[in-house]
Amino acid sequence: MKLKNNIEIEGFDSIEELHEADLHIIYSYYAGKISDVPEELAKGWCDFIFWDERPERCRFYNYGKKSVVSYPYLSAKESIESAVDKEYCIIYNKSDYSETASFDVDAQNGFSFLCEDELPVLKIDEIDDLVRECNENAEKAKYRYASKDTHPLNGEWTATEENPQYSVVGLPNVDIRWNKHCVVGTYGFELLPGLPEMTDYDFFIYKGAEKNLHPYSPCYHDLKKTISTGIIEKARHDGVKTFILGGLALNFEEEPLCLGSAALDLKDAGFNVIVNLAATRGIGSEKGKLKFLKKLEDKGIIIIENSNEIK
Repeated sequence: MKLKNNIEIEGFDSIEELHEADLHIIYSYYAGKISDVPEELAKGWCDFIFWDERPERCRFYNYGKKSVVSYPYLSAKESIESAVDKEYCIIYNKSDYSETASFDVDAQNGFSFLCEDELPVLKIDEIDDLVRECNENAEKAKYRYASKDTHPLNGEWTATEENPQYSVVGLPNVDIRWNKHCVVGTYGFELLPGLPEMTDYDFFIYKGAEKNLHPYSPCYHDLKKTISTGIIEKARHDGVKTFILGGLALNFEEEPLCLGSAALDLKDAGFNVIVNLAATRGIGSEKGKLKFLKKLEDKGIIIIENSNEIK
């Protein structure tokens, strides 16, 4: 089927066939105002014209509850009128996000250099990029979940001068010591700037509130993984089949930390799992990180460089 300006869509003979497959052609742009759209663009080959003042959001969207196929977007330097004669409309494979959830795992100030005395993994000049990637993950999902480390002042895992960070504790649910971090009511406990309010998420998990519990995975309250936080059950109830993960932190050398543990546990629970590397950071060497990523891939977890790879 050929659309206006000779754009060809393989596999479909008419707009009606596209609609029957729950596919729609969308023209999105962010230059000018919605009232400036040339009349020609609104007739013949566009089902919907989308305007957004944020260019980074002009990529993939849900059109109602149906799958949006694709659409172009113009740079701020290009005029709307110029689009009439250019082939900006590209049809991608059908993308159905109705069974997908994004998951912001422990994306808190306490894991950034906004709180240098806690567990800084994320540099200050990297915060905006990581948050943007987490938000892009959410644009490609029907549901958005999140978790927080929720620690008390007197955690039995707290490092001291006599017992420094990484020293062994050996309690059933506290393996090693960590610097004090993400204590309830402190700045380190708060989500990174630019992420939604807690009440804007579809499901929210608080973990590690007891002084003798220091879990990593947001799926379980204990290290033996016997006490569920409810996210697996919630996801099944919501009909979720795929998770897109972002947050902190991914790994400690070859071993999983909070996000890495989430990826493994969700995969073990039967979900498809995507880890967005641009939306997370790890602790340790590049060699250790690569070995850990190999472990994830061996489990069938999909590793992507950034959210643009999600179609």
